[in-house]
Amino acid sequence: MQCFTVEDLAKKDFAKKHNINIEDIEKINIKDKLQLHLKSGISIQIPLSEIEQIARPACIACGDFANDFADISVGGLGSDDGYTTVMVRNSIGKQVYSEALYKGYIHNKSKCSHYHDKEEKNELVSLIKDFASRKRIRAENRMNSSLKKFK
Repeated sequence: MQCFTVEDLAKKDFAKKHNINIEDIEKINIKDKLQLHLKSGISIQIPLSEIEQIARPACIACGDFANDFADISVGGLGSDDGYTTVMVRNSIGKQVYSEALYKGYIHNKSKCSHYHDKEEKNELVSLIKDFASRKRIRAENRMNSSLKKFK
């Protein structure tokens, strides 16, 4: 949904507003919320709408959520903790994914890379479509807002 750096959390007073010490952040994940995992074991969940202030402006204006034209794309949406959802779209993506598996760079959650449960796959696809739609709408709103400033 957006791209930012840990430095952006500090620069734009985001960390201060949420009473977070940047030094305490151990892991950041973006799924349906911004998830900050602190060294103390505490996890903080922040709605995506609250992180638009720190996101790169190009990310807010971009309508491409799932890298539709990529050979392969990855993201946390729909993934269990510790895992990433991988979308392989063509033979090049399949080759890259297979090579990464073979060399041990990545692991499948199960021994089979395909969903056994059609309902589970449909839920994930529906979730991705929903986020892609919201990203396109947000991008259109951002662009329309920017155009109004120039009129």
